Amino acid sequence: MRFVHLRCHCCFSLLSGVSSVYELVRCADELGYTELALTDTNGLYAAPEFWKITRGSSVRPIFGVELTAGLERRNRGARAVALAVDRDGFAAACRLATSRHLDKDFELGESLRREAEGGKLVIFTSDSDLLSHLAGKLPDDVLYTELCPGNPLTGSTDRLRQLAKLAAELSLPLVGTADAPFTTSEGYA
Repeated sequence: MRFVHLRCHCCFSLLSGVSSVYELVRCADELGYTELALTDTNGLYAAPEFWKITRGSSVRPIFGVELTAGLERRNRGARAVALAVDRDGFAAACRLATSRHLDKDFELGESLRREAEGGKLVIFTSDSDLLSHLAGKLPDDVLYTELCPGNPLTGSTDRLRQLAKLAAELSLPLVGTADAPFTTSEGYA
């Protein structure tokens, strides 16, 4: 079984990422990872640098974005990661990030549904309301229930059990993730 970090933030994610793109890719390369997803918060700011740096390594880049809900009442505080499957998926991720910043009526659930309809994105979230809203509205293998044990908001044993139960009820597959905001424990300080 192989492991791929699907939720990495670099220093382009203010307040949630520490390492440079170079450090993340170098560390992944040294650990023998064949792929790495860069999912900065609400933007793909580091995508050009990520592409350039991974071209000189054995790590295949996976482009993505972690999106936060806007100020709308529905899904307030919700988060979801959207990973690009291909070039069209990258364009969809860019549209999502742009809409998140420019659309004062941005609604995370509907925006994800609209952009992921063609199967060009993979979406995962640990938000129960968002999962319930999107379940059955997207093609198979697009929406996943995220289990992130180290996450202080969703990583408790009880919460992970609730999410796994909801995933079964909604017939959604599970994906295990780990927050990766830095490459070494010194980055935490």
